[in-house]
Amino acid sequence: MAFNYSGNPASSERDEVRFLLGDTVAPGYLQDAEIDWLLAQTGGNVTSAVAGAMQQIAAQFAAKAVDQTTGRISTEFSARAAAWEERLRRWLADNGTTVLSFTPMPRAGGISEAAKTAQEQDTDRIPPAIRRGMHDDPRVGDESAWDELRHGW
Repeated sequence: MAFNYSGNPASSERDEVRFLLGDTVAPGYLQDAEIDWLLAQTGGNVTSAVAGAMQQIAAQFAAKAVDQTTGRISTEFSARAAAWEERLRRWLADNGTTVLSFTPMPRAGGISEAAKTAQEQDTDRIPPAIRRGMHDDPRVGDESAWDELRHGW
């Protein structure tokens, strides 16, 4: 289990996520591999990765369910979970992002006109089974087709 933080959020996306979370002191809430996974799931979007990390940290505290008291020291896991959930709500509102569901999402088309054109021109691409106009009557606009219809085939 690795935890690394350089102290410079500009040095890597992982350090930026740690900085924005306040997760900069070992052992931390999340391991390096977990943050790297969040970044991969969001396509390197740090804002969404931070939201996903907050969601997971809140879930960690919520999973502990029972608050604990040892002598005079009390740990209120439910309060900590609620605090992280509130922090997540504020983060989402301030950054206009959504909570991650961590399920694969289909991608349709390109993200730009250039990407869409490049995809359509790829000669190794399997053609789509469904396309616009696939049920259009090829005889539309063809006067000889109407003559055939009027006079029978």
